[in-house]
Amino acid sequence: MKGLLDGFPDDENRSSFLAGVRDSIPVATGIAPFSVLVGITAVEFGFTTAEITIMSAITYAGASQLAAIFLMADDGHLLLVVLTAVLINVRFSMYSAYLAPKFQSLSRMRKAAYSFLIVDTIYALSIPYFRSRDGPSSHWYYFGGGIVIWVFWTLGTLAGAGLGVGVPDVFPVELVLPLVFIALLFPVLEDRPSVATAVVAGGVAVAAAPLDYNLGLLLGVCCGLVVGVFFNR
Repeated sequence: MKGLLDGFPDDENRSSFLAGVRDSIPVATGIAPFSVLVGITAVEFGFTTAEITIMSAITYAGASQLAAIFLMADDGHLLLVVLTAVLINVRFSMYSAYLAPKFQSLSRMRKAAYSFLIVDTIYALSIPYFRSRDGPSSHWYYFGGGIVIWVFWTLGTLAGAGLGVGVPDVFPVELVLPLVFIALLFPVLEDRPSVATAVVAGGVAVAAAPLDYNLGLLLGVCCGLVVGVFFNR
């Protein structure tokens, strides 16, 4: 932990860290209902509160975590569970490709911690900040926001598992996460390549949604990448 906090007392680093904390709280609050749903679902499928809380804290990936819960509850083969989680999370490798130059000068311990914190929300939240205030202290913004989102996610899962009750049908909890992502998407749409990428990736993902194993999401990401590279050239 000491290695992660080196340089934190510096005013500029502390300011970036606190900005990340402040900006991430609304986002973290928005995903809290989804994490509560994960906890409730896991308990309903036979997981203990301790098991699902530890799983959330270590796995830290909502969509793949839910898929793994359903597969394990259905006695799915371990290889199928792992493969499904990898397919759903393959997008994080693309996030890493963008963030790697920002963190290139950091220590291995800090890089490892930052890689663990990569999720859709902190990635989308950090892009506008890095574009406008990219500098030696900008990574503290990512760290502050990432910690808050991780804490909210883990505590939300714990709360859901502790409740042990179902979510009322009138509450559209399945819409919470997509709405959060839509809110994060619009600040990033600054030029033609970004708009074209978003439209193509979203359209293909929706059209291919019926495909098994969440392959529609992967197909949408790949098509969006091709379009984005084409327009950038």
